[in-house]
Amino acid sequence: MWLKSLIISLSIVYISYILLCLALWRWQNRLIFLPPKMIEGTPAELRLPYEDVWLSVTNEQGITEKIHAWWLPNQSSEDVLLYLHGNGSNISGNLDVGKEFYNLGFSLLLLDYRGYGLSMFFIFSQWYRMEMLPPD
Repeated sequence: MWLKSLIISLSIVYISYILLCLALWRWQNRLIFLPPKMIEGTPAELRLPYEDVWLSVTNEQGITEKIHAWWLPNQSSEDVLLYLHGNGSNISGNLDVGKEFYNLGFSLLLLDYRGYGLSMFFIFSQWYRMEMLPPD
């Protein structure tokens, strides 16, 4: 009797584990890439000069996508810093760090990835891997 209960219990654990793995694999893009769309602030709120910049990028399907960025020119230096945020925020979530670099004398280009902030399309892990590959 106890052997039958053990086998049933282990079978339930095994099936639950397999279902959990399948669910994680199926929805991994939604769990990894959480692109926030809302812009919570602008450099103007920190009294920093900036320009909205739209970069045109053509994807592998031939569709032109628009990537949103902020250009923060700093007249005190020729040094330029390209600032890329993590996957949990957009450019508005990095304004405090951007201000620190600006105060150090850097001009900054803060840009959003595809699907983040005001940039077009959702980024899938396959596209992300393709973007990280060096050009041919």
